[in-house]
Order: sequence, then structure tokens, then C-alpha cells
Amino acid sequence: MKSYPKHKPTRLKGKALDLLHKEIRKRDRNKCVVCGTTASMMNPYPAHHIVYKSQGGDDSLENLVSLCPTCHAQAHLHNINGWRMGSKSKVMEWFFNRIDELNKGV
Repeated sequence: MKSYPKHKPTRLKGKALDLLHKEIRKRDRNKCVVCGTTASMMNPYPAHHIVYKSQGGDDSLENLVSLCPTCHAQAHLHNINGWRMGSKSKVMEWFFNRIDELNKGV
């Protein structure tokens, strides 16, 4: 599983954050990475931090995924596609694997 070095996490604001969110939507094909529902262009899905900011996670393409509101709430309960993952580390691993698939065009 991916671990982050102990450093001050990258925090983006303004245009830099807007550009990052645009890249996330492009990579995720404007869909929830869990259930595959498509977001509207007028109301895109928010980005979810895989490694929470409170735990040192960055504002980076590698640490953010698009989630619909339902899947976002479930991820915080450690559930993915109706499966109880049991721990935050298993949820993180699932998301990092999903990002690898998206980057490969799967």
C-alpha cells in the first residue's frame, strides 16, 4: 500500500486547485470511480482524499478520486460497492488500485 513520507502535505488553492479537479474529472471520465454513475457538467462530483488531509494526504492527482455522494458517504464507512472493507487501509488500497486501472484505460 502507498505510504506518504512525513512532510508538510501539498495544499492547493484557487486556480491550481481548479486545474487539479479538472484533471481528476478527466482521468475519472467524469464518473464515480466506484459505481460508475456520470456526474453532470454543471454539478461535478467532489474529489475525495484517499489519504485524508488530517492524516497527511496531499492535494494531488494520486490522492484524489471522484465519488458520487452515496459512494463518498459509504467510503467513509469503509464500504465499497456494498462490500464492507473492514478498515481504512483496505479502502485506500482499493482506491489506489482503481487509479492504476484508470491510468491504464481500464
